[in-house]
Order: sequence, then C-alpha cells, then structure tokens
Amino acid sequence: MEKMKIENDTIFMFELYRFDDSKKKESLKYIAPNKMIFENGLEFVVLYRCASQERCHNYIEKEIVEELGDIEGKYELIIWPIKEHFEPTDVELLHKEVLEKSLEECQDCICSNCGKAIFDNEIYIIEIDNEECSNKVGLAHKSCIRPVDRVIGEVTISGIEDYSFLKHFDIGCWAKMVMKGKRVWENLEIMAAQCMPLVIDTDEVFHDGNYCVYQILENGDKRYTTNRGVIDRLSKTNAEILQKQFTESLIAAKKEGNPFGYSSKTFMYGQYEKILEQVGDKEDFIECTEAKAELYNESVAKIYNDCETYYAPIIYLSVEGEPYILPNGVFPMITKPFDLPQYIKNWERMGVTVPDYEVCIIKDDNEFILKMISLISNGILPAANSMFAPNGKLIRGIHIHLMWELQELEGVEEDTNARD
Repeated sequence: MEKMKIENDTIFMFELYRFDDSKKKESLKYIAPNKMIFENGLEFVVLYRCASQERCHNYIEKEIVEELGDIEGKYELIIWPIKEHFEPTDVELLHKEVLEKSLEECQDCICSNCGKAIFDNEIYIIEIDNEECSNKVGLAHKSCIRPVDRVIGEVTISGIEDYSFLKHFDIGCWAKMVMKGKRVWENLEIMAAQCMPLVIDTDEVFHDGNYCVYQILENGDKRYTTNRGVIDRLSKTNAEILQKQFTESLIAAKKEGNPFGYSSKTFMYGQYEKILEQVGDKEDFIECTEAKAELYNESVAKIYNDCETYYAPIIYLSVEGEPYILPNGVFPMITKPFDLPQYIKNWERMGVTVPDYEVCIIKDDNEFILKMISLISNGILPAANSMFAPNGKLIRGIHIHLMWELQELEGVEEDTNARD
C-alpha cells in the first residue's frame, strides 16, 4: 500500500481484491467485530463492508449518519479504488459457488449472528468472512450486522410490515408445531369460560409402564386414559388400581342418575350434568359403561394419541432477555400470535406502556413446565390469553397453577379448621 498520512478524522472507502490467482490473500485480515489489518500492520476500524460500489455509496450517503452523525466538515472522505479491474478468476468463481451452496442450506429464516428468528421487512444476506469463521453465507437482522460482515444482498417479504408487532417471531417453527400441538388450549377454549384455572401436576413425569386403561362407551367405542394428550403408560399394579377406581365411580354415578361419559365431538370427560353445562345442546353425551386395563401397544397409541405437545407452542414477550411481567404480577402468554395487538391494547388500558420486546415461543411441554415452575416459585402468576380491567384485575383468560400450590392451600385450610 502506498505511504499516506492518516488522521483520526479520515474515512476511507477501500475497494479491495480478496484473492490472488490461487487462493485468498493472506495480506489482509478481518477481526470481528470491526477490525481490518493489513500485512504491514496498518489497522483500520471498519464501519461497513459490502460487495458492491453502489451499496457502499448508499451507506455513505444515507446510513453513516446513524453512527457518526453528519460527517460533513468533521471527517475527510478518501476513496481508494482499485486501479485496474480484471475478469473474475477461477478461485473467485469457485468461492462464489461455495457461498451460493451455503445460502441454499439456509432453510430457516434465522439470523446468522444472534440465532433468533427474522420476521422483519429488512432482511440482509451476509457473508461471514473473518479470522474466526469464513466461507459462510446467512441471513441477518439489520441491527445484528457486524462491521466486518460482508453485506451481499437483501430479502424483502411482501406484506410483512403489517405484522411488525411480531418481532423476531419464528413463523416457520410455529407453523410446524401448531399442527400437532397446544391441544389443552383448544379444549379449554371450547368450554368458553371467562376466567378458568389450569392446574399442572409436575409430579407426573414418569410414564414408562407397559399397561394402559380405557373405558368402553355405550356406542362400543373406546376412550383411553391420557396424560397431556397421549395414552398414559402405567405399571400393571397402577393400571389395575385405576381400573378399579373407574369401575367404582361408574357404578356409583350410574346409581345417582348422573353417569360418567364423553361429549360426542370434543370428547370432554365428566359426569352428565357437568358435560351438559359445558357444551349444552351442541354435542351429544355418550355414557361410559365399563373400564378395562390392557397391555400398551404402539400401533394403537398412534391411532388414539391426538397431539405431540399438549401445552406448546405458545408465545410470550421478552424484554432485554427477560420475561415480560405486567405490573400486576402476571406473566402473559398468548396462544394465537396474530391476536397480540388486541392484548397489548388491553394492557395499555391499565396504564401500561409496553417496552421494546421480542416474541418468543415455548416450543415443548418440558420447557413450558419448567418455566411455569420458575415463575410461580417467584410469586408470578402465569396466564394465557388474559384480559384485565383497568385496575389490573384478571377478568378473562386461563390462570395457571401447580398442583403443590393447591395442596399447600388445602393444608393451610385443614390447619385452620383444626385450630377452630
């Protein structure tokens, strides 16, 4: 490089060849996030790196002010072009093929830098080329592009600006999971109760038995006992105990004139009066006549299991990496992401100003249960599809509790009664 006097208030626009005839030049190194070092030790702070003159000029004219303010009168701009342009060499063409293959492998719309989903109207294609990693192409949020990342293109998705409220939402992941998931919320929605509790038994984590229990309906159908949407696997002893309990309950309820059964479409289970209260005349009541235990069979399970995840997927908001908690101590979750604006409007009526957030997905049931345990243990109330009065009172939605909470509450009531 020619000798030149460099001042701190000088901005250079370099146009550089990265390859010689057979390989990438070793005389130039990029160090993440923002250093460029020449072989002679000359070091520059990188502001922006891209693949074309047009893009670089656009950055100088429109975007550099976001980082440095108005540069006119403050900085001297020196353009350092290539003296002579040549046709692409074989090694450059081979490198281009490597990058194209890397881009084709990007099946999901995930940011190559932060690892989170991209659901924006500004999606950039970058080449990652530095001392840590090279020969990789991926997508990136505009805010995640590091100065040494080489911007080589942009992607636009028509109409996505209408869903700008779904920040960092992984719509690909959601679409895959929702087909076989969140069954509990669909069941609760059918009940149409305004404010309903959901109790999670965190002790029911071992399901390794070889037996299961089912009930025979008056129309000859079977309905298996399930746990979170799949046939419950029990030990032989526990299966026999459960069968006996069901049989006794069926006989007692029948004598009372309020038998156990299922609703005909949504298969809600309970006694006749309760089912009638919940579904009215929208469904028929099918009575259970007998309970039996049998060996578990995987082929049968594939027929009767109606979901892969029971609670997931469900979304929540994250602010600076922490779960967003409303001022009334509620952790809001939403089962239908595209309804998020109506919930935010409701929260704003409580005087809440929602900060800049990301939309996160709880992707499996174990993650859901662990998060609920953590929140409830810290005195926070998780709630799904929650709506509030202006004073913060929960008036609609599903509030979530753990079984041990209710057991502790029952224990307190028993102690109080004993003292009375």
